[in-house]
Amino acid sequence: DRDTMQVTVNPAQTGNLPPTANAGADQTITLPTSTVTLSGSGTDPDGTITAYQWTKISGPAAGTITTANAAGTTVTALVQGVYRFELRVTDNSGATGRDTMQLVVFSQNLSPVANAGLNQSITLPTNTVTLSGSGTDPDGTITAYRWTKISGPASGAITNSTSAATTVTGLTAGIYQFELRVTDNSGAFGSNTMQVTVNAENIAPFANAGQDQTTILPISKVTLSGSGTDADGTITGYSWRQISGPVDKLTSPNTAVTILDNLIEGSYKFELTVTDNRGAIGKDSVNVFVNAANAASAVSKNSFKIYPNPIIDIATLDIKAINTNYYLLIQITDMQGRQVYKKQLSGSFNNIKEPVNMSLLSKGTYLVTVYFEDGQKETVKAVKF
Repeated sequence: DRDTMQVTVNPAQTGNLPPTANAGADQTITLPTSTVTLSGSGTDPDGTITAYQWTKISGPAAGTITTANAAGTTVTALVQGVYRFELRVTDNSGATGRDTMQLVVFSQNLSPVANAGLNQSITLPTNTVTLSGSGTDPDGTITAYRWTKISGPASGAITNSTSAATTVTGLTAGIYQFELRVTDNSGAFGSNTMQVTVNAENIAPFANAGQDQTTILPISKVTLSGSGTDADGTITGYSWRQISGPVDKLTSPNTAVTILDNLIEGSYKFELTVTDNRGAIGKDSVNVFVNAANAASAVSKNSFKIYPNPIIDIATLDIKAINTNYYLLIQITDMQGRQVYKKQLSGSFNNIKEPVNMSLLSKGTYLVTVYFEDGQKETVKAVKF
């Protein structure tokens, strides 16, 4: 029986094969990060690696190799720039291999600066504001804007939250805070806030010039006792002016109470204007009748007054009638002449106290008129809160 085998004889080796170095992948970092790790390696096809050596071959002067004779090491204290590091490996026969890697160190990104604009204040019924924001970046460009409501009432819709300038609609009374956030081309961001104050709609004040007055010469002095009320503020100013009459007799036109002196026979009409702390005004007028001395016998004694005035709910009419057996008509109209209340009274007393429920009436000024059976009528202004 037979079998065969083959023997191959190679030529004699002529020299040592050099090793291969691998300096690792290229890297990038951004300041303030200033340290990297270099991970090198080496292989030898016919022996072993006996030595490693890292060297910086280009780049800024900064940057310290911690352990230059190790396969893996760190480089510290780097500054902005482009570096090249070489790894040299040596095998057990003294042959060497080299490889390089590149490190790019970017400068530190400066955050952008947001500007949400000035604080704003509006008064209802205005319920829309414009937000005018902006952003700047010292080392790049602004790539995105974002508006957010961070506090305030639930109302208020931002029209375009990703635009530098936008509007906010549907605002109600209250204080709102809006934040603008800007983002730069490196992903850094900056933010800023602004405030919008929405004031409630100002309710105009009520002026009360007082009841019409009649005097008989030689009494020629009359006091006008005006007043003003403001449902949502305070009265800050009074101003009287004469609308009609023989001669202007106002002595102190800028006070609630003023005196008319040296009056002559005739009919006068004066207007009181009150101003509240937010600039709104209310007006009311009063008549003054100056009769000659021989007209005294014609002056009627029918009269009435109303209290409290201003009125919250129930008003009392204090009526004084000439006749013991009376027949009266009470009528209340608003300032546009629309009748809102009417009632007839009869009885056998001179003094009548009649309650009137005004709780369901709207706030405002009303004319309360009492018609007496002898044809006389008396009118008093009443303010309803």
